[in-house]
Amino acid sequence: YQNIIGVTFFDVTTLKIFVGQFEDDENLQKFRTLSCQIRPVEIVQAKDCNSQIQKMLKNSPVLPIFTNLHPTKCWGLIRTCAKMECYLGQKHEWPEVLQNVKDFEQEVALQSFGMAIAFLEDSLIAEKTLKTGIFSAYTPETQEQLEYMVLDS
Repeated sequence: YQNIIGVTFFDVTTLKIFVGQFEDDENLQKFRTLSCQIRPVEIVQAKDCNSQIQKMLKNSPVLPIFTNLHPTKCWGLIRTCAKMECYLGQKHEWPEVLQNVKDFEQEVALQSFGMAIAFLEDSLIAEKTLKTGIFSAYTPETQEQLEYMVLDS
C-alpha cells in the first residue's frame, strides 16, 4: 500500500519555497515526520483531501488553519504549467527544481504547486512571491521550520 503525496510549502517572510512528492506507507510516516519538522500554521488543501491526513493534522499540538480550495482552484498540469509561464517565463527560465518536477513527470507535486499558486493569487502576493522565491526540492529528509504548507494527495 503506497500513497503518493505532493507537497508545496513555503514561508512568505523568507521566500523559501519547497516542492516535491514522495511515496508514503499506510501510516503516513514520512508525512508525519514532515508535519513535525515544519509545524505548519496554515494548510491549503483540496476539499476532497485524504481524510487520514486531515485527521492527523487536526490532532497536531498547535492546530493549523485549514483553507479548502474550491475545485476550480485545484488545477491540472496544463493550467499549472500555464500559470508557471505567466509568473516565471518559459520552461527553460524556471528554477531548476520546477524544471525537474516537470521533466520527471511528478504530477502530484505539480498539482500541489498549482494549488500554492492559486492560494498566493487569492492572497494577492503571487507575483512577488514566485518571482523572488528561492526554490528547493523537497525530499523526506529535508528539515526546515516554515509557516505555510500546501498539500495534495
